[in-house]
Amino acid sequence: ENIDREEEMFELAQQFFTSINLFPMTEDFWNNSLFREPEAPRKAICHASAWDFYDTVNPQEEGRFRIKMCTNKNQEDFIVIHHEMGHTQYQMAYSEPIEDRPLVFRDGANPGFHEAIGDTIALSVTTPAHLQLIADRLTNGTYSLTTAAMSSTTAEPPSSSPPDSSSSAQPPPDRFLTAANEEDQGARASSSSSTSSAAVSSSSTSSSAVSESSSEASADTTEAPETTTEMPYPEEDINFLMKTALAKVAFLPYAYILDKYRWEVFADNNENDELNKLWWEKRLDVQGLAPPSPRFPSSDFDVGAKYHVPTSVPYIRYFVAHILQFQFHARLCNISGFEGNIYNCSIYNSTAAGDHLRDLLQKGASEPWKKQLGDFLGTGNGNMDASALLDYFQPLDDFLTKFLSDNDITPGWRQGQVESYTLDERVEIPATVPIVVGIALAVMVVVVIVAYFVGRSRQKKKAKKNKTPAQTPGENIELGQQKTDL
Repeated sequence: ENIDREEEMFELAQQFFTSINLFPMTEDFWNNSLFREPEAPRKAICHASAWDFYDTVNPQEEGRFRIKMCTNKNQEDFIVIHHEMGHTQYQMAYSEPIEDRPLVFRDGANPGFHEAIGDTIALSVTTPAHLQLIADRLTNGTYSLTTAAMSSTTAEPPSSSPPDSSSSAQPPPDRFLTAANEEDQGARASSSSSTSSAAVSSSSTSSSAVSESSSEASADTTEAPETTTEMPYPEEDINFLMKTALAKVAFLPYAYILDKYRWEVFADNNENDELNKLWWEKRLDVQGLAPPSPRFPSSDFDVGAKYHVPTSVPYIRYFVAHILQFQFHARLCNISGFEGNIYNCSIYNSTAAGDHLRDLLQKGASEPWKKQLGDFLGTGNGNMDASALLDYFQPLDDFLTKFLSDNDITPGWRQGQVESYTLDERVEIPATVPIVVGIALAVMVVVVIVAYFVGRSRQKKKAKKNKTPAQTPGENIELGQQKTDL
């Protein structure tokens, strides 16, 4: 409610990227990106996407990079903006040197890398401490870390004053005013003075996860409050991790089965006509999710409701990205000098972390992805590894393990239950139905025959009474009318 224009959300996202020494958006970006749904009769596919127009003439700072997004002023879209702007940062980084960079190398190391960059930044943005910084920016006009917050977020000293609004990190104000005037869709301005801890509105995450003290994110200097679970983690941390896990961990099996499903369908040459049954078989067995109502195995096609299926966009990249982003995040937090629980880490203002990330982004697809990953992690081993993800959610895992034990709950679900949620599409007709239908048809035929002869008989009687020959059905009966017309 503290956001007047959708562009402000993109300004805030840019502020984070420039704080770690990455790129400000170009003039073409601000003038030609689509930030809100256009008015009729114009139409747009509102699925958010980032576009590289492969400009080979203009330098990087003047290149053509844009985002298309029908932005809603809420926290979910605020995070999506960071994801999409992560794509743009990657595109800008590998666009140079123009004369020495073939277009074939102007791409991510692999599709998962491209999806992971913005999500890595989002792991910092969604920390309770950083959300509080954004709230301060929106309500008080300040956007700098306090000393207490900085100690648990990054090893670099905080800025003594808010960033200069005229610096390159901020887009020129008149540029935004022009874009707003040209594309204004009647976005309502809010006069609310509430101190929302999210970028755009109050959220359950910020209200439960942000401590009221000035050092809410410091795990080293703040004593954990008492919790009913007797765990060594504050309750707000567990709430924050649970919300994050529902978005990150619960997504992994879905991202896995979506392309596994498609691979099996294609490998079978589409000979299996029960495509919907195959889909729910995987959702039930791997995800443990059941349909809301029984489904038809072939005439329903629920998987087609996912945007990436009818548009033929590979989905395994998102599975890869959800592993890589935690590896990237852990490495960048280490470089920034962060000490404490990794889920509280934000690399905001850490140019050391940003420079290391920039080195990765600039390579594009010019080197094998495993080599790039090994160099980035500093291990020489370029293998994907879920250990960083497990470390991030370790407190939540401890909490849930204890909760299940204390309440004698056995996790898991039964396999092979798809038949219980599948309707039989074969139509079984009772033996009496054909008999009833036959009798009805016979009666109708008799009625038609009787009606015909009755009508014929009446016509003959009428003709005899008028002493004229009976008119044969089908003869021209319009002669009288034609004569009258003459």
